[in-house]
Amino acid sequence: MGQAYGTAKAGLERFTWGLAAELGEYNIAVNILKPLRPVVTEGFQAQRPDADVSTWVTPQDMVKAAVHLANQDAKGLTGATVTAEEIVKRLSL
Repeated sequence: MGQAYGTAKAGLERFTWGLAAELGEYNIAVNILKPLRPVVTEGFQAQRPDADVSTWVTPQDMVKAAVHLANQDAKGLTGATVTAEEIVKRLSL
């Protein structure tokens, strides 16, 4: 992964900041949602049924966080990189 991954990630964050600044005047929020830990998927569980995924993020938590962010406008949260865990915990979703 290394440098290419880090460069792409930084580029997406800067792109998000730029879009948030440009679209704020239209009351459009732009944010990044990321999992802090791996997300449990059906595909992974099918390949590795014995894996301990008890500390992983659930797809349901990602959806809850995404729906919350989709309901934001530029007066709320915009230009931010947030984790699904942070949103679910802070808002008790």
